[in-house]
Amino acid sequence: MEAHRIGPGWFSWKKYLDQINLELVRINLVHAKENGLAIGLGRTGWRLTQKGLKWAEQAPKMSGDFASKRSRAESRSGSLDEQRWRRERSRIIATHAWELWISGIRDIPTGEAKQVFRIDSYVRGELRETKITRLRAMFLHDQELAPFLDHLIEDLNREATA
Repeated sequence: MEAHRIGPGWFSWKKYLDQINLELVRINLVHAKENGLAIGLGRTGWRLTQKGLKWAEQAPKMSGDFASKRSRAESRSGSLDEQRWRRERSRIIATHAWELWISGIRDIPTGEAKQVFRIDSYVRGELRETKITRLRAMFLHDQELAPFLDHLIEDLNREATA
């Protein structure tokens, strides 16, 4: 439903443009998984990877009006998503990593970065990827937090591959 809302006609039947062709959606999700843009399965659900999120950030530029143009200010302030966004933003701004960042320090300890994403020694693999991607997607358009989170993600990814 979301794919159809974002890209009307992209996932529709040729003869019935108002109806979603689930096979087209499934095929595209499988291709996205093969290319490292998504993880998951039909039964457990699908999520973007960090690579997929970066691709999605570029998609509106590549395809015109592909993405929703609704701004944060236009969203319903009382929704659960908005409450979660505000709560997470407050939590991040209260971290020591944020204090270091706003004071100009860019060498943020890995432990501090992990606290921002709520990653501990038990969080590995797909769960780690999910936590990082989910938080980054939440603040995709936040001009203050996006560069901060991107910097932390680069450090965490470097640490994970070392």
